Amino acid sequence: MSVCGVLAALAGCRPADQAVVLERLSSESADQIMTKVTTNLAVDGRSKNYVKADSVFTYAEARRLEFVRMNVAIFDVEGQQIAAITATRGVFTFGDRRLDARGDVMVVTPNGDSLRSARVTYDNTLRQFRSDSTFVFKAKTGLVNGTGFTADAGLHNLVPARKR
Repeated sequence: MSVCGVLAALAGCRPADQAVVLERLSSESADQIMTKVTTNLAVDGRSKNYVKADSVFTYAEARRLEFVRMNVAIFDVEGQQIAAITATRGVFTFGDRRLDARGDVMVVTPNGDSLRSARVTYDNTLRQFRSDSTFVFKAKTGLVNGTGFTADAGLHNLVPARKR
């Protein structure tokens, strides 16, 4: 079956918003399409990343991966999980080591703090979250609503661009 045929079959089994995402992704002819993907990278016994996704589209020349319905665990240098990201879709680019999560993005820390936004970018080099979208951050210390923010990987220091 062709790539378009596979995508059409998948689009038929997804809600309408997913069909649009799959249609857009297919326009570039992915080098590889994987479904029900789970990957876990550990170096010297320490977890570095953990990704689960319904589908992954790889684009070798562009050096990027596109995820549909993804869950990503973020770990500190000691291998302890410090955050988990879920989103409808995401794009990871190898050049800048950034994950751009879009569509009902939720970031949750092990202590229960959570951040919800339409779009959140995680920079692996800076180990930092950021967004220019509206967000709601719920923590044990209170609730913050705003538009745009930067935060460390564990959401300990969230700095809103504009509070509501």
